[in-house]
Amino acid sequence: MKKQKEKLLGKKIKKYHQLLFMMIPAIVFFIIFAYIPMYGVVLAFKDFRIMDGIMASPWVPFCYMLNKSEWVPVRYRSNSVGVCR
Repeated sequence: MKKQKEKLLGKKIKKYHQLLFMMIPAIVFFIIFAYIPMYGVVLAFKDFRIMDGIMASPWVPFCYMLNKSEWVPVRYRSNSVGVCR
């Protein structure tokens, strides 16, 4: 049963090889512009130390994000900007 599936997959790859090659630029585009920037988004939640780098720096505790006195005004301004657009 497994060999039949492998043969079927091989036949489909041979049949649609041109389509698969046309998909390569789209896949590369999404990797570059959608997944690589997510690496920088992690920085917002890290206590960044330049000697450790982004991935080795410790995470900021979640309680620090919620107990800040500036949290409410910042949230209000963010919502205001979103509504005004």
